[in-house]
Amino acid sequence: MKDFTNKIVVITGAGSGMGRAYALEFARLGAKLALNDYDGNGLAETVALVRQLSSTDLYSAAFDVSDRAAMENFATEVKARLGAAHVVINNAGIEGSGKPMWATDAACYQRVMNINFFGVVNGTQVFLPQLLENGEGAIVNVSSIFGLIGPPNHTDYSASKFAVRGFTEALMVELLDSPISVHLVHPGGINTNITRAHHTQAFKSKYLSTPPEAIVRHVIRGIRRGTPKIVYGKDSYKTWLGANLVPLRLLNRIIWHDMGSVIDQRDYPPGPDMTSAPGQQTGKPASGQKKKVFAAVVSACVLAVAVWGWATYPRIGGEMLALATKIETSLYGLQRAPITLPDSNLMSWQGGPKDAAEAVVMIHGYSADKTVWMRFAPYFTDHYRVLILDLPGHGESEFDPALQYDSVSQSERVIQAMDTLGIARAHVIGNSMGGFIAAQMALHHPDRVQSATLIDAAGVLSPEPSEMDKMLAKGLNPFLIHSRTQFKDFYAMTMAQPPWVPGMTLDFIAEDYVARRNALAKIFQDFHHVNLLDEHLDDIQVPTLVMWGELDRLVHSSGADVWSNGISGAELITYPDLGHMPMVEDPARSARDVRKFIERSAKE
Repeated sequence: MKDFTNKIVVITGAGSGMGRAYALEFARLGAKLALNDYDGNGLAETVALVRQLSSTDLYSAAFDVSDRAAMENFATEVKARLGAAHVVINNAGIEGSGKPMWATDAACYQRVMNINFFGVVNGTQVFLPQLLENGEGAIVNVSSIFGLIGPPNHTDYSASKFAVRGFTEALMVELLDSPISVHLVHPGGINTNITRAHHTQAFKSKYLSTPPEAIVRHVIRGIRRGTPKIVYGKDSYKTWLGANLVPLRLLNRIIWHDMGSVIDQRDYPPGPDMTSAPGQQTGKPASGQKKKVFAAVVSACVLAVAVWGWATYPRIGGEMLALATKIETSLYGLQRAPITLPDSNLMSWQGGPKDAAEAVVMIHGYSADKTVWMRFAPYFTDHYRVLILDLPGHGESEFDPALQYDSVSQSERVIQAMDTLGIARAHVIGNSMGGFIAAQMALHHPDRVQSATLIDAAGVLSPEPSEMDKMLAKGLNPFLIHSRTQFKDFYAMTMAQPPWVPGMTLDFIAEDYVARRNALAKIFQDFHHVNLLDEHLDDIQVPTLVMWGELDRLVHSSGADVWSNGISGAELITYPDLGHMPMVEDPARSARDVRKFIERSAKE
């Protein structure tokens, strides 16, 4: 069905949220509306809003969708007043108890199933004859991403949504050769008032951020295209991938790690802290378990390439990357957390004990983001409080063209982030541009920097030009990408021993670089060869480690001697077999060397 003009569209749960958004959008498209909600006041508000938009024919009735007789009467009235229905949106639903299974009574299960599942059954059965009478039509049944996975404290709600899923998928087969299209919707993170209870507000604030209007437009596109399964909203696609690709035991652990901090655990029996990262030991991650986990993730990704590689390419590569990242950070105990600064909002990963005596701050390089530290950071979270930032214009921190992106301005933002989190001093580790920023912090805020580790750092003039320097001299910036082919050449410059990444994920990253090209040009202009430190190295008095990959093609390894000779007492470690990002190419070896340096500097 492509055109909804003068078509009769039935919408349950139209008194608020997605139901109201459906009503308003179909009114804009010229449809006639039959609206239902249990809340008569909310339904009246929706009707009034529709009337402001359109003079379309409209009939509304307030009743409980689990009441079969009321639904049958509604269908009779709709046909008599408007005509036989063309589209049925079974949207009405309620939240569950928000408590674990043993604290949820049988009456709650019955009510949730009656409305969320049998309401869908009722709406489908009573209106299907009208759709068949018209010789065309669409049935849209709303499940949830909790119809894909089983989250804690949602056994009642999840059971009802899995039931909707099973019912609708079977109905698709039964109506396969009919003129009726059947659509199963798995919304994720939709910001509606279904979550009202006080003890579920933390869950709502963390997960429910997608506006209902967005998914409504997406569903209407799905109806027009005949898409049987519609997955949309915050974390929905990643949840779908996880439900289909990740082994159930591992998926359950990920779900608990992700949701344990926002669910009400008052009814849980005493037990071990399930929200902490498993098996971490001094100076090293839980290698046995995590190798198995990573192997499972890699296998899942390979399977995804083989089976789903044709779909939404290369977007699926980005979703695979996001899923694998979420799995690893959950296991390593790194928590995603926003930080509000005076001029910007930063996203971060934070890990380790918050009451630790010492802290470690990790700063990525130009065009990179916090993920470059993902496998390096777990070697510190047993003993140190760890903060990993996405600088403005990088990763999940937005680009603002009005900001200044020079190394001094960025170093001040790192200090502000430390202030916000109550971190008085830290061991600061920076790579490339991040090393430049770490050095500025050591120069201007020595009281805040316990030690500085500069990994293939920008910020001084290397005696010998790098491959990138030669390109820049010709007016070519390898970071400003125009195509996937160009990105592959650039990616080869960044590391001598890059970790394996699926091709579709690299293509996703390439497209991201293309989209960010103008922003990256502005950032490069602000920081490159600005506020260089060659004349100020002897003013840096904090303990400093200079670390370098000798195969670096972006910042020539001769720069290592400039740093180490210019900073009094600086230590130097080089790796003959590594390139520009040792912490990515060999996280275990580089982390071990940095940790030894930090431990020595703390004793001085």
